[in-house]
Amino acid sequence: MQPLLERSGGLGGIPDNVGEVFGEAYRAGIRIHTNSWGSTTSGLICTYDNAGTQIDAFVKKYPDMVVSCAAGNEGVDVVRNGVVDFK
Repeated sequence: MQPLLERSGGLGGIPDNVGEVFGEAYRAGIRIHTNSWGSTTSGLICTYDNAGTQIDAFVKKYPDMVVSCAAGNEGVDVVRNGVVDFK
């Protein structure tokens, strides 16, 4: 478990280079890193941004590390069919 929260409870603890987070875990012997944080751009979830590029670079350098990120924390399955109904 790695804390990424700032004192006010926001995600201010995520560094500009997210590879630092994974590097810290890697040096501690962790080889599976799951994450449920990210950004929304123009209402689209799962944008490939600078963090995505940094994650790709990290796992290319450390292929024995698996980094998993949630597809998004937004959306509602209004019709209850297992599919998120986007607004």
